[in-house]
Amino acid sequence: MGCAQSQQSLAPGETKPAFNFRMELTHIPEYDSVFSGLSHPLTTLSDTSSSFSQAKHQYTLSVGLSKRLRDKTIPDLVLAMLYCYSASSNGDLTSLKFKATKSPPFYDVNKASLRPEFRNIPNAFEHFVKNLTEVPERLEPLSEQIETGASRCAGRG
Repeated sequence: MGCAQSQQSLAPGETKPAFNFRMELTHIPEYDSVFSGLSHPLTTLSDTSSSFSQAKHQYTLSVGLSKRLRDKTIPDLVLAMLYCYSASSNGDLTSLKFKATKSPPFYDVNKASLRPEFRNIPNAFEHFVKNLTEVPERLEPLSEQIETGASRCAGRG
């Protein structure tokens, strides 16, 4: 087994390709047996990263930041959402009837009071936050698997 994609140098202005963590069989038993224990954790990492990136991208599209900020942080995205809501309500955020909730996305807003171009923001944000809150529970079980696989790669197991 081996990684399906290698690290590459990027030319100025070129975007970094997504890294593929999936393992492929080499049909060399010595290699395949060493790396077989890492296949599942690496696939889970890849799937988690991919779904999180996709949810973040959909959310950045909804608030209009997909091309405006290169390195978007979560506070940037929340602030952009609030700017959109402010623009939608002409600065009267009380008209949106915000309510705090105990489950993702941890707030509710009167979607009908939003301008049509902003109505997809709450759903995109909810999908993004749900995805974000699921990351720890998806990755926590991998700790032992990765440690075991690393030991095998180092010849200790």
